[in-house]
Amino acid sequence: MTTTLVKCIFIVLVAVLMTASCENNAAITKQSVKTNYTFDGTEGDAITLATANHWAANYSSQNSSAVKSHFFGSDAIKNVLGSSGCVGIRIYYSIDDAGGQQLLLIGANSKGNDLSPSAAIKGKASSMNLTKGSATDILNRSEGVLVSAEASRQWMTNYTSKNPSSLRAHFFGFEILNQILNQEGCIGIRMCYALNNSGIQQILLVGVNSNGENMLPSAQVGGKASSDDGIIADVSFPCPTHCSGS
Repeated sequence: MTTTLVKCIFIVLVAVLMTASCENNAAITKQSVKTNYTFDGTEGDAITLATANHWAANYSSQNSSAVKSHFFGSDAIKNVLGSSGCVGIRIYYSIDDAGGQQLLLIGANSKGNDLSPSAAIKGKASSMNLTKGSATDILNRSEGVLVSAEASRQWMTNYTSKNPSSLRAHFFGFEILNQILNQEGCIGIRMCYALNNSGIQQILLVGVNSNGENMLPSAQVGGKASSDDGIIADVSFPCPTHCSGS
């Protein structure tokens, strides 16, 4: 067999393998978004303080100068949850027109679709995460600014254009959100950026008191927290795979 023939066979084999690889990648991408799923409001659960601190530190170490969290007042969150058919809230990563990092809250129904019109709520950015940073922000129960459906879509597009392979959103059901808000003295929820040990994006939820302090759990146990203990929530349903079809 001549050297030229061997080279030709090798080139053909490489081309076939590359084509198969591309087809497999396309299939994986196509399968990464689920359809015909449902939410029932129980999505999300408490995690330990130790795990939450570690994941928040993972994010901070890679994003030292970035916003660490956003605060949303209890009234603003309850207004979203009070929308007809709402079983929880999808939290979207976004970038505003000035280049600022934002999180947008949009209610979703039991079929996993965002409620229409998809106007969103943006919170108050903060350098504070779970235990780092000073609680100097003046916060209140009504904190949260309505962002039009058109602007919301643009801000989300700004984010996905800059971060095409990143997660786009996280969904939490109404049960865990209300569990946090129903804590005595809670005026809202701080939503903190985090990365788990595999480098996958997380949003951690923690209640905040009138002094701007996080209401952290005293016991480092997982599962549903007791009513007299602080809660840090995770175990959200990310997009992808659980995205809105509307």
